[in-house]
Amino acid sequence: MSISYTHSIFETHNARHIEPSEVAKTFVPPDSTYSNISSNNNHIVIGPRGSGKTTLFKMLTIPALVNWRDFNKFDIYPKVDFIGIFVPADRSWQAQIRSKTGDAQKSTLIMNAAFTTHVLLSFMNTLIQLNELDLTKSKRINFDVKKINNEQESEISRQIADAWRLDTSIYSFRGIIASLRKRLISIGEIKEKIFYIENYSFDEFESKFIYLTFRDTLLYAIDIYANHIGNQSLRWALLFDEFEIAPTDIQKEVLSNLRGQSDPKLIFKIALAMYNRNIEDLLTDEHAASAKNDFQVEYLWHARKDSGHRFSAKLVQRMLQDSGYDSEEMSTFLGNSLYDFEDDDTQSPYSDDGKVLQAYMSLEKSDPSFKSWLASRNVNLNDLTNLNGIDRASTIRKIRSIALTREYFRRFTDDRSDISRGRSRKVDQIYIRHPSLLSLCEGNPRFTLAIFSPLIRELMITRAKHAKRPVSDRHQSEQVRSTLNAFRAFLKTIPYQPQSREGNRGLLSLLDKVGNHFYQKCVVEEFNPQPPLTFIVDSHIDEETHRALGRAVNAGAIVYVPDKGAEPLLSSLRGKRFRLSFLLSTYYKIPLILGTEISLARILDSGPRDTGKPSAQISIFDESNYDD
Repeated sequence: MSISYTHSIFETHNARHIEPSEVAKTFVPPDSTYSNISSNNNHIVIGPRGSGKTTLFKMLTIPALVNWRDFNKFDIYPKVDFIGIFVPADRSWQAQIRSKTGDAQKSTLIMNAAFTTHVLLSFMNTLIQLNELDLTKSKRINFDVKKINNEQESEISRQIADAWRLDTSIYSFRGIIASLRKRLISIGEIKEKIFYIENYSFDEFESKFIYLTFRDTLLYAIDIYANHIGNQSLRWALLFDEFEIAPTDIQKEVLSNLRGQSDPKLIFKIALAMYNRNIEDLLTDEHAASAKNDFQVEYLWHARKDSGHRFSAKLVQRMLQDSGYDSEEMSTFLGNSLYDFEDDDTQSPYSDDGKVLQAYMSLEKSDPSFKSWLASRNVNLNDLTNLNGIDRASTIRKIRSIALTREYFRRFTDDRSDISRGRSRKVDQIYIRHPSLLSLCEGNPRFTLAIFSPLIRELMITRAKHAKRPVSDRHQSEQVRSTLNAFRAFLKTIPYQPQSREGNRGLLSLLDKVGNHFYQKCVVEEFNPQPPLTFIVDSHIDEETHRALGRAVNAGAIVYVPDKGAEPLLSSLRGKRFRLSFLLSTYYKIPLILGTEISLARILDSGPRDTGKPSAQISIFDESNYDD
């Protein structure tokens, strides 16, 4: 049966809007990550927008495990020993309430009450799932829960309602849920009272629940439930999704529970964006939890192509299988890339008729600086047989990606008298086909689905007419362009005001400055075998730029390239190394490699001031396709 995958990047295909039972039907586990977070340890899972954090957490819940039919395909993954309680983030936690007297304490109490109520709602929904779903259908579940009868449910509900200060006459799990939702209405009412009534004080009714804490109320209910089913050994995991939007006080409260847990039956798994400026303050206190000792960190981003490429390939293969193409090879689906950005150890690319050698020769003829560089190293492209493997690696292979990109974009310029104005509607061919197209996805499920879902639909149309023909270059190019347009439109909404106060286009003005600089160094200026393609954020960078970069990291527009032994959590960007996302790299005409590094301050200080308009050389696609 064919499964329909949506291709909208940001909202339509967002696991937040999909039920866990549906998520399970198309789930492809990322390498090792799912196995790791399935263990009975506290975890912080970090990744940019669209990296699959929500999907992973939903796949730890009862409905997902029961409906995951592909267990046998992924039998290397351990069984789940805990009951997952999925807690989606809610904007009501963020509401900053200030009374007319400026009392911040009331605001904190209200936010905590809303947070606690949502945690308890998630717990009650989990109890319903435990009692109504057939757990024996899942080979992934490694715990046993006895079903309860109506009388037991009523007694459990009565004790929970009493402890949680709920006024209800319906003692059932759904009755408790209805009462909790009524409490959320009361909390919203209290917010309005605090704002509009001067010197407002909580009344007797409100004081019953306003001081309840999520951990104590939850553990009490867990004990009540465990006593009734006769199983005190059950472990429970709170799965906090999108936790970066929670207020600092709530983040601190939850993270403090990772340190020296007094009750081992409750573990925590927390999804966070890449950059969280509060994380350093929250985890550097002498009493705070620490990585490895109290929790493990899992990363859903890829500084280098290899690991991200593997996951994207697995996901696309799954999509092909679900569409009826079980044995489809990526090369027959997409065709082979003109060039691969990876180095090649084989002789064939450098043979007399090899594409790489032909590109080198073309660049030597058109680019005096490249010709001079070859001569300075005594490299004769007409006779590479005299170079042994070591010499070839040090002279030819190391410049492969730079030379191929440079030759390609200089060759396809419309105006050879001004290479910096290189414009072509065909230049994007260097980034399509296999394996280049997979590299653009960087292991990000949302990007992968956005690019490949329409291409698989196009494959069906193509194969109906031609049994072996791959999807056309035009369709591949159009889909990359469509995905890129949507991504840039989203980035345009992220605020950034340059210090110059000129040309404010949001975050894009900053990214375009970086991308233009890299393009100049790779394609326009004198040939450099190791041009900068990453940047270091300077220690003295201004706060506005630092905030904008943090948003760029969380959006997936720039990618963190950590040093060995770097801190596991990104609390500050200063002194850190980053590259542009590979999808954005197609817009700026730069190779999909790391390259060397350069100070961000040098980039921002170089060249003309930002006018708010993209310079000609960064138009990898027809400029009319962009609204910005």
